[in-house]
Amino acid sequence: MKTGLIILTVWLVACAPLMAGDKLVLTSLPNPNVYAMFIAIDQGYLDADFIPAYGSVASLLTLMKSGQADATLLNRMPAENMAEAHHWQLIEGTIVRAVHLLSYTPIGSRDDIEQLTIIAAFPGGSPDKIFTAGGFTVIPKFTDPYLAMQLFLKKDYPALLLPEPYISQVAGLLRNRGEMFFISDMQQLCLGAKTTDINAGVVRQGFDPDLIAAAFKKAGRFIHQNPRRATEIVAAGFEKHFHKTIAAEALYDALASGRLKFAEEQND
Repeated sequence: MKTGLIILTVWLVACAPLMAGDKLVLTSLPNPNVYAMFIAIDQGYLDADFIPAYGSVASLLTLMKSGQADATLLNRMPAENMAEAHHWQLIEGTIVRAVHLLSYTPIGSRDDIEQLTIIAAFPGGSPDKIFTAGGFTVIPKFTDPYLAMQLFLKKDYPALLLPEPYISQVAGLLRNRGEMFFISDMQQLCLGAKTTDINAGVVRQGFDPDLIAAAFKKAGRFIHQNPRRATEIVAAGFEKHFHKTIAAEALYDALASGRLKFAEEQND
């Protein structure tokens, strides 16, 4: 009997990191996937810690595989692939609206987009996939996001395809220059819907995916009801964990305008 109890105790200790009830550790790259995490932790929707990831999706995978992190958010397709490959749990994403086209001329129809030379970033990411789904014959040129922004501001390209809050950041610079600009919702133009799943969550076995997803939806509701406070929380999180300063006014503009929209808990 004693031998059996010893074996059981050793097994429980060895499996402890996987067992529900442990404190959750979240991870993310320094992008909008992290916003709902910072809000959920700050507001007490989740009893969780946060560990930053840097570089690429490979760093997220390393932290998850090693057990240093228990859950993450990333673009939908790589999230689905990650969950399937490692038998982890997939949860609903947090971002449902983000991708826009910023142009110097108004966009009245699809034909107007076909006439544009477009600079963009994140090949293979959400801007690329959403634009491709539109079936346009024009093909954007993809580069680094900050170079794309610079080339557009120099007017080397008449249109810029990026997710928020980059679009609000460039729009703010144009506004300060007194220039006319137009923002077109590419999810509406390409997919026929203002909200679509942009990202998804991956949760290691042993943690309740429904509780985590519900906490992120509470965070989404908080973001939309309190965009200024949400901006402050996110900015503080970036300073603390990534040692980076974000463009706070651009983020506030993206949130307050609804151009950057999160899945949210619905009112009863």
